[in-house]
Amino acid sequence: MICMFHDECLGGVKDYTEQFKRDFRVSGPPRCKEIVDRIRSGQDSISVSDWKASMTQRFGCHKPKDNPDQKPDQKPDQKPDQRQH
Repeated sequence: MICMFHDECLGGVKDYTEQFKRDFRVSGPPRCKEIVDRIRSGQDSISVSDWKASMTQRFGCHKPKDNPDQKPDQKPDQKPDQRQH
């Protein structure tokens, strides 16, 4: 859940650059990148059906990835005029 939340609400998860991999002798992607890729491809899943709503309620969604109209910290199913302050 943390990796997907990071990908969808905190700017995304990305692979290391080739320069970073060379400099630090890293051969694979970050752990969260692997997890997110497996979930998105259907190889794995999150068994908590409302994981995003639960995480958003607790931590906010500062950079929503799947809904550019969603304001930061707005719940996914909440209308803009219903934001909690």
